[in-house]
Amino acid sequence: MKKLKYSAENSPQAWLYLLPALIIILVFHVYPLIKTFIISFEKGTLNNLVFNGIRNYQIVLSDPKFHKAILNTTLYSFTVVPVGVIIAMIISLIIFEKIKHKDIFETIFFIPYLTSIIAVGIVFRFLLNKDYGFINYILSFINVGPINFLDDPKMSMFTLIIFGIWSGLAFNIIILISGLRNVDKNYYKVADMFGATKTEQFFRITLPQMIP
Repeated sequence: MKKLKYSAENSPQAWLYLLPALIIILVFHVYPLIKTFIISFEKGTLNNLVFNGIRNYQIVLSDPKFHKAILNTTLYSFTVVPVGVIIAMIISLIIFEKIKHKDIFETIFFIPYLTSIIAVGIVFRFLLNKDYGFINYILSFINVGPINFLDDPKMSMFTLIIFGIWSGLAFNIIILISGLRNVDKNYYKVADMFGATKTEQFFRITLPQMIP
């Protein structure tokens, strides 16, 4: 049987369906990106821009604040992503293996992902407030604090990391649970026959199957 090939030439109406999305992408993503790149080589006001070569890049790259920003971004990224994935994996495994009504818990964990980031920020503001925050209230029982999570510059990176991990946790859990569902159960049956432990099954079966 001859295999059918689908392409835009075979169905030109596909471009018609894609046209609104393509226009939005071009206007709000591609054009601003190109325009920003061009402006980065210019100076002056938006109404009176003149070419400035690579001088803007020289100024930025020699600015200590830029170096500090790069360091903070690197620290944030290399902390939030791995720690967030590890925590999400642990929770996903518990839900997948130990809990019967998985759909209910998936819904509960997914609701925060649908919540506005502004609302999440307001919740964190109340949780971490120095005077009446819930976290400081808990810490008071062990004679710690109060800690100024929100206004102390020394705590700002720690607070941002916690916020980043928590805000992305729900999405990571949903994705990982979906991945766990797609792992062939026959692998685990064979592993049980050979006496593999749960830890060995995770690192030799589950984890390799979850990696794209």
